[in-house]
Amino acid sequence: MKKWIQRLAFVTATGVVGIGTVAVLPTSQISVQAATETEQVMAQVEDALNTSLPVTLPHKIPVTSGKHLTAKTSVSKNYYKVVFYETSNKVPVNAKKLATVSKKVVARIQMERYATKAEALSHVNYLDYSKYGGQEVALTHGITGYQNAGAGQLYTGWNEGRWALATHTYTDQNAVGVAMAKDTVNYLETHMLPAPDRYGYIQLNAVGDGHFLSLQKGTSVMTIDKVATAKTLLEIATSVR
Repeated sequence: MKKWIQRLAFVTATGVVGIGTVAVLPTSQISVQAATETEQVMAQVEDALNTSLPVTLPHKIPVTSGKHLTAKTSVSKNYYKVVFYETSNKVPVNAKKLATVSKKVVARIQMERYATKAEALSHVNYLDYSKYGGQEVALTHGITGYQNAGAGQLYTGWNEGRWALATHTYTDQNAVGVAMAKDTVNYLETHMLPAPDRYGYIQLNAVGDGHFLSLQKGTSVMTIDKVATAKTLLEIATSVR
């Protein structure tokens, strides 16, 4: 029991904030001239990611109505990062003025390569919750969750296919954690998560921020964080292909 709580708490510390409604990315490369603003941003991001790592981007990025989407990228041999922002005016990806304009983080996507698939997998935090026990709780669509508590923290974890998912709350707010777990199960009945090479992990926080995803891609791990809400993370995650 203690091992489960410690591993989940490690992920809790990683998330921050963002906000939004939905914009759509094309499934094929098209010219920047003919593209919508979101398509232009994604095309610019792809061009900036000159890397041998798998470039994995979502087809949906949340932005507030009336705002504009842009991004800043960074690349090294075994790592890349894309931070998506919303701004009041149009700003090209990686423009110098991004350092000075008012902006808000929408989401951050990172990809990091490790020496082996086993090492990569160790950074995913996947658990088979049925093997770790805990208080059983009926979610929806026949899925059983398993609750584990300690130091005032309460986690409800369950598995769907190659994914492990968990909600975090406090022990005196059990109902909100279970409600978020049920809402997530319902959402995933009609929205498909991407297929990891072996495993993926999602943590959703019912009492704050800290929403987080990790996904194995061979010897690399993709993470998504810095999103405002659980729904935003799920919208982005289910648009990754």
